[in-house]
Amino acid sequence: MNLLNIIKGRRSIRKYSDKKISEEDLREIVEAGIWAPSGQNRQPWYYVVIHSESEMKRVRNYFQGILPSLEEELKKSLPRHEEIIRETLDFTKDLGNADAVILAFLQKDYEDIVGAMYDSVAAGIQNMLLMAYSKEIGSCWQTSPRFIEDELRRYYAPGKGKLVGCVTLGYALEEGRATVRKDGRVKFL
Repeated sequence: MNLLNIIKGRRSIRKYSDKKISEEDLREIVEAGIWAPSGQNRQPWYYVVIHSESEMKRVRNYFQGILPSLEEELKKSLPRHEEIIRETLDFTKDLGNADAVILAFLQKDYEDIVGAMYDSVAAGIQNMLLMAYSKEIGSCWQTSPRFIEDELRRYYAPGKGKLVGCVTLGYALEEGRATVRKDGRVKFL
């Protein structure tokens, strides 16, 4: 597959089938994440891969707890987008039946160049999304877990840094939709 086609073809998937992801595919997806570029080569990521049935149930319960806070924030930031709010809340209730979740934390709480450390973890997340798509595995990058960051960190990553985001993974039950790219975002000199 051509890289530009992978980049343009990847979509956020919010409904997954019951088909299971192999451990080998999960390992390759995470490996793509750890090969991301990082500021000062610090490799500041700490990924927690949740795949067992019992832990997926636990993480879904955590996510159900954020629904009131998430709904309040979405209504403030997207007051005229009721469909997006409903879709986001519906997805968050059960993570779209995802087979796996990757929680992406900072390796530690950085006191210097914090932004560069977040950027580095975000680059790792992007690599994982693209690798998943290349394997025909759907994914969705979420930042809403920040509402339960303390609980997730305490349980899944004690002693580690801030939560940057999470990625749900599974085989798509429906296609994601393409969004129009906005104009005025690039200037060539």
